Amino acid sequence: MNDEREPTGGTGRSGNSGGSGLVDPGTGRLPAEREEEQIATAYYELADEEEVNLRDYIGVLLHRRWTVATTFVICVLATLIFSLVATPMYRATALLQIQPGGPNLLSFEDIEESMALSQAYNDFFQTQYDILSSRTLAARTIDALGLDSDPWLNGELARSSLVGRTKAWLRRLLGSEEDPELAEIARRQEMIDKFIDHVRIKPRRKSFLVEVSFSSPDPEMSAKVTDTLAHEYIDLTLDQRIEAAAQGRDFIAKQLAVIKARLEESEEEMQEFARGRDLYALEQEEKVIHERLADLNNRLTEAQARRIDLEAQYRLATGPQRSALPAIVESPLIKSLKEELGRAEAEYAELSGRFTDEYPRVRTLKARIDQIRSTIEREEQEIVSSIRADYEAAVAREEMLREQLEAQRKLVAAYEEKAIDFKIMKREVETNRAIYENLLRRLKEVEVTEAMRASNISLVDKPEIPLEAASPNIPLNLALASLLGLFAGVGVAFFQDYMDDSLKSPDDVERYLRLPTLGAIPHLKPPADEKEKGEDSPGPDLEVIARPTSSGAEAVRTLRASLFLAAPGGAPGRLLISSAKPGEGKT
Repeated sequence: MNDEREPTGGTGRSGNSGGSGLVDPGTGRLPAEREEEQIATAYYELADEEEVNLRDYIGVLLHRRWTVATTFVICVLATLIFSLVATPMYRATALLQIQPGGPNLLSFEDIEESMALSQAYNDFFQTQYDILSSRTLAARTIDALGLDSDPWLNGELARSSLVGRTKAWLRRLLGSEEDPELAEIARRQEMIDKFIDHVRIKPRRKSFLVEVSFSSPDPEMSAKVTDTLAHEYIDLTLDQRIEAAAQGRDFIAKQLAVIKARLEESEEEMQEFARGRDLYALEQEEKVIHERLADLNNRLTEAQARRIDLEAQYRLATGPQRSALPAIVESPLIKSLKEELGRAEAEYAELSGRFTDEYPRVRTLKARIDQIRSTIEREEQEIVSSIRADYEAAVAREEMLREQLEAQRKLVAAYEEKAIDFKIMKREVETNRAIYENLLRRLKEVEVTEAMRASNISLVDKPEIPLEAASPNIPLNLALASLLGLFAGVGVAFFQDYMDDSLKSPDDVERYLRLPTLGAIPHLKPPADEKEKGEDSPGPDLEVIARPTSSGAEAVRTLRASLFLAAPGGAPGRLLISSAKPGEGKT
């Protein structure tokens, strides 16, 4: 509600120049109008600072509580009706144990070693799960139980005969007869797809166990199909192993025949080559030749070591440090002679201090010293001569062994050159024989595997006839529907509030229009007792006079007070009442 106030004082009424004392020369506006604008601007700034808090959201939910309740009830009732009219499905479960392994065509240990890897385990079990839900296994189970005639699984039988006749009549009318063979293929594929949709595979964590389940409207059928599915899976994997073993056996048998022929051919060629060159006798001597070569090599090494040792002694003997030779130092005769020489020299030194060299005893000692020294020199020369002789003998022996070793090497080389082709043939024969023996052993292993008919899959728990339906789970469905209905109701309530741009309270006026509220007058209606008595209502214009204690009269008085307090100058002289559309209570 906007107000236009008549100016008080002066001669003009609307900004006349005669009322210049009432007009602001800076803005050309009345002082009261400028003051009202300042008040409104301050109010807008305060309104802009308001923030939406939790109370606003709670207020929206309380205002739209019937929307939330209606949406909640619709979701719960729809779910309940769907759960009650849905066909009950009974689920039977079998427990299988799947051991990693398979037809071992290479070795009994190869696959076990490869399966030690975690990724290999994962790939193996994922393959088994895919086989359990494969179309081949589904078709085998359907054929084993004769489920082609089951109305629930066979879509064509489930349809009414009237619908079938109508479709046939329309096809004849349009001149497009359906190919019976294609129709049978499509029906078969549809039946297999429906069968697979009701199969559930659930592995148990940290084990080799897997749960296989099947759901259908008939509990006995669910148990029978689950049991047949488990046995067909075991038979299918066993057939695959036997087929793989048979294929491997045939392949190995063919390769065995080829290798056997190649072995016989290589042996015959080797024998003819050996007989033509008399290599069998040489082959007998091969070991002796190589042993003698190794012996000569060892003896030459020993001779070189001895020659080096004697050469060091000989160099020491021919040098100035000859007396340091171990043979000289350790000689008993030289030791005794040196001791005797020491005593004689000591006595000679003692006597020569008292007597001249002509003294008989001194002359005798001197001759004895010269004789001992001569004997020591002669003994050392004999030792040096012995070392020289040993050294020369070691050099000669080393040279002789080297010549013999070289001759033996030439003999071995000649033998190798002579028998190189024979050895090549011999290695080929040995290789072919090893391959033949290996293939023969593998063939026996495959034959054992094929004859055992042992499966790595076993049925731990047989399926039992379910006593209660697995679906629909009414408590769970209602719980989920309640949760969904609650969230949907809240969402619809906030969406309605977002789309609703009407003003329903004074707070909405201040929030959206950014205008101060002077008052709120409700829609005035006559009381119910006046309607029952048939009394004439005074109308909304006389509400304050006719019913001064009513809520409408109180609202009018509140508006009157707001108008008087709207500006410092008091109540406005003129009021402009406007609205967005007619019929909103302006009159």
